Amino acid sequence: MSRPTSRLAATLTSTLLALPLCTLPVHAGGTMAVTNLTGYDLVKIDPSGIDLFELVSEVNPSAPFAPMSFEECLANASGSLKSCLDANATLFGLTPQGLFTSLRLQGVMSVAKPAALDSSLAQQSRDLFFTIAGTAIWDPYEFRVKASFTETLPGNGPVKAQLYKVNANGTSTLMQTYSVGEFDVLISLVDGHYRLSLSATASLVYGGSPTSGFLDYTVTVTPADTTCGEPNAGDCLSARGVPNCDDLACCQTLCTTLDPSCCQIAWDASCVALAAENCLLDGPASGERIDPMSGRRYVLYGLAPRDFAFAALMQDGWTPGLVKDDRLQRWLQRSLAVPSSPFGGLVRIGLSDDASEGTFLWHDGEPLSYAAWTPGEPNDFKGGEDCVEMRFNGGWYDSACSTNSPTLAEYLPPNCGTGGDPFEVHGPGCDDPVICSLVCQQDPACCTVGWDSDCVSTALALGHPAVEAGPFINPANRHRYWILGPSHVVLARRAAAALGGTLAIPDSQAEQDWMVHELPILSNAYYIGINDELFEGSFRTELGLGLPFTQWANGEPNDYLASEDAVVMDFLHFGGKWNDLDGRTPQWSLVEANCLGDFNDDGAVTGADLSQLLGAWGTAGGDLTGDFQTDGADLSVLLGAWGECPIG
Repeated sequence: MSRPTSRLAATLTSTLLALPLCTLPVHAGGTMAVTNLTGYDLVKIDPSGIDLFELVSEVNPSAPFAPMSFEECLANASGSLKSCLDANATLFGLTPQGLFTSLRLQGVMSVAKPAALDSSLAQQSRDLFFTIAGTAIWDPYEFRVKASFTETLPGNGPVKAQLYKVNANGTSTLMQTYSVGEFDVLISLVDGHYRLSLSATASLVYGGSPTSGFLDYTVTVTPADTTCGEPNAGDCLSARGVPNCDDLACCQTLCTTLDPSCCQIAWDASCVALAAENCLLDGPASGERIDPMSGRRYVLYGLAPRDFAFAALMQDGWTPGLVKDDRLQRWLQRSLAVPSSPFGGLVRIGLSDDASEGTFLWHDGEPLSYAAWTPGEPNDFKGGEDCVEMRFNGGWYDSACSTNSPTLAEYLPPNCGTGGDPFEVHGPGCDDPVICSLVCQQDPACCTVGWDSDCVSTALALGHPAVEAGPFINPANRHRYWILGPSHVVLARRAAAALGGTLAIPDSQAEQDWMVHELPILSNAYYIGINDELFEGSFRTELGLGLPFTQWANGEPNDYLASEDAVVMDFLHFGGKWNDLDGRTPQWSLVEANCLGDFNDDGAVTGADLSQLLGAWGTAGGDLTGDFQTDGADLSVLLGAWGECPIG
């Protein structure tokens, strides 16, 4: 889950000097006084009582600082945040926007040998104390400690830096040692006091003449840097005091072409506004699927982190998809399982445990009551999985919210499911959610203003898929078939489900021929259970499978007027071959219900079907209960249907 905006402040002091320090205000009414001090000299006394080494402290700048609030800093820089920070590079603190400034400490440790001595060997050191406060909300927080050295120490030994944690009783615990000429390290620190000790060894062996040398050092302490696209860089739609964000493409777009300061100084409110304007997804990445039982409309938004996807779809009037019961879970899996989907086999849903690890809530705030977790999930892998994805061929997995995943979005027009009879005039909406959704898809005012006579006419024009003939039994597979009167294809799907089946799916030339020659032709065309509603040109069956067989008419499918996503058996023009049509046009429909457990469609549940089920054990291949798993429950269903399939 994303880290919250910090209220972090740090101060530095020295055993040999008091640094000019300005701690910027971290909340209303808070500034700390600034001590007015300059650099000074300190003489280290050798045990023999002879002055050997002079340690010189030079602080830049040496002029006293006046106390300064953040507001004054901005005022002095004509309101420019960047200019304020550039003009006060030695200040270390936190702005009201959460922007860290870094401490840059420069100094010189110099040595000199009086002419009276022939030789000497000594080590000089300097301790830098600093305090970290306000990290408890993250605990620990990562800092970058960086140092560089230039030296002309005669006979010099190694430069060494040691970082200590200062304990409450005044003792120190060594955390890290760096024996190099320069270092740049990341280290996690909690609230407390720290000491960074710098030391250098010099050997002076020039008898009878004075000798000198120096160690010039620069040390900086800053919050750890992040780079574009790093998971811990932060949400691109949330302002904070450090640069960069976790979406690589968005971060690079802003920082290379729009505002480099977003990656140099801070990802502030202006960067968030630019991200919202330039990085949000441009509408759905798929067509619509309408649930024939609830009337809810579903689309997929393209690959993006959770916050980007949710912001984009809600800006377009959708809400994150909620999967609160098993029927919807199974329907969505079959509806979204497009074989040639550019998104693969998963989709993010509107469920997370952002607020409290392990306590999952739907996006509307409702606690989790129904769940379809894959075994072993959720597991919060590496402590960073707070979002949830649904697999088309399985259950749910928790995943990182920063992952670029497709996102399920849903929409049900207001007042659908309430308001009165769809074929009578009344207030907005109607009590049939499916008819309501279809009507308001054409005329939104029917759901917001009133269900007037035009709305009634639109509802009537959707058709009424009553059973006109059937059932008819196919002797080859013992499936039952019905013919329904004309209607919108979504209403036909609802009627098919009520009969225990789906719109018919011809899966072989033999079944196609039987439908054409043995069923009565009561209309010019029958809707069948094939569509490319989600992705144009990617046709799939109502069961979420690829097409096992095709019988397209010459020149079809052609998606005429870019609106033909349903499929009919066309008797008027093509002798029953397939043609894509606009599913909003009322057509007659053909329904098919198979014999449960008859995997090989031979009209009986036998040992061959049992072998197929056992071969698919643990996968979705032998699922008879709708949970996309083949297990003991499916075995029980198959054994209960053993024998000849019913013929009526």
